[in-house]
Amino acid sequence: MLKKKIVKDIIIDKGYYDKFIISKKETHLLYQIIKKNFLKLLKNYQSETIKIFNNIDLKNYHQYSHLLNHQMIMQKKNRLISPRYISEIKKMKFYKKLKIIFNNFKILNFEKIYNEEIDWRIVRPFNKDVSPLHRDEWFWTLNKVNIKKEFTRIKIWIPIFCEKGKNGLRYVPKSHLEKIVLKNKNKRNDGLVKPGVVNKKMNVRIFNSSNGQCFIFNDKLMHGGLSGGRKTRISLEFTILIRNKELNKYLV
Repeated sequence: MLKKKIVKDIIIDKGYYDKFIISKKETHLLYQIIKKNFLKLLKNYQSETIKIFNNIDLKNYHQYSHLLNHQMIMQKKNRLISPRYISEIKKMKFYKKLKIIFNNFKILNFEKIYNEEIDWRIVRPFNKDVSPLHRDEWFWTLNKVNIKKEFTRIKIWIPIFCEKGKNGLRYVPKSHLEKIVLKNKNKRNDGLVKPGVVNKKMNVRIFNSSNGQCFIFNDKLMHGGLSGGRKTRISLEFTILIRNKELNKYLV
């Protein structure tokens, strides 16, 4: 049973599932939502650039990013999909399939801006736009945002545009089962804490993803961004919370 394999892979085997595919049509719709949110962001920060960026494909963003204060504009709190578009995402077939696989899940929020948090990311080739290897769990625990023992967090990462094997994600299979000590941490400008670099030799692999090919993974899995290729990578992600009793049904 496919549902059992997905849950088993994420929770007790590899730590991830990488065969969940979103249709080209819905991947394009997600791109359009990201573009609208991006242009709205520019209106608030650098409105004089809207006409330029309105006419480009975001995969070419790196060719024009010098026109913006990239580091300021691309803070995570600015990259959250607005609630009206989250409602549109929830109507899509891929989201309904996720609801069947993971019964009664809830989309979490970290920034405490919207009740549900789906964020988009733009990564320029060969720039420091990606995170080092880390566990998503650390972002929550370092900032004292804990969950009850009867729940599990799972991340959904969606490549909207990427160059296969050149930009996207790196990951360490089965690392969610290892004991890894975080010794370094840093503070964001807003005071929230984020994990630092982990100095440990690991078996890092590259997720050779196609557009719309999701990487669904345990929030204890070691992973990080990959910056390369010749184009700007565009992606979408969100974290879901699931009761363990819903998962345990498929782990026997």
